[in-house]
Amino acid sequence: MIPPITTPSRHHRQSLSISIPAPMPLPTAPTYGFTDSSLALTTSFTSASTLHTNQLIILKSRPCRILTITSTPESTSTFTPISSGTATPLTPTISVEAVDPSEPIKPVRRKPKRTISILEVTAQDIFTEAVLSDRLRDSDQVQVPVNVREEEYLLADIEGGNLVLWGDDGVERKDVRAPLHGDVADGIRRLLGEGKEGWVKVRGWGGESVVVGLTEE
Repeated sequence: MIPPITTPSRHHRQSLSISIPAPMPLPTAPTYGFTDSSLALTTSFTSASTLHTNQLIILKSRPCRILTITSTPESTSTFTPISSGTATPLTPTISVEAVDPSEPIKPVRRKPKRTISILEVTAQDIFTEAVLSDRLRDSDQVQVPVNVREEEYLLADIEGGNLVLWGDDGVERKDVRAPLHGDVADGIRRLLGEGKEGWVKVRGWGGESVVVGLTEE
């Protein structure tokens, strides 16, 4: 006689548990102030008609500050941006339709013609101080830089042509080139030579940085 098959009760069943180790965290790279995630979006768009002096703009792929803007009506024949090639003449198109003399003459409502202005923009690169210029239509959409920062760091030394700086958070920074000419460069060399402390103002945007000021303690 075959004995009956019995199954263990739920009190005698063994449960199998598998423990999965947590993934190792990825190492984080130092941010050095201007290369953190807040600069993921470095530009935005605006209408050229809203531009004004002292405003930031991307001109010929460079971040600049507008020095002057002049506006003139667009020529009816050609428009040649400085950054483009040869101008393309505007060829008028004329269409002729047959008119039935028996039909009454209907008044023609003409829409007001919008005058397009040409903007001559002169601006200065915020890093190299080079002066650039270009022509824009006031109806164009232009790029402007965002998240341009200016932060101060404690001056410590110069190594390999780069400044050794310390932030308020105690993070050391060595990715800013020491200026070679000008009052700021002379002041940095004087402070380091005399063993005095000073604060360096650094402007940064889109991975670029430059020293723009110096304050002595």
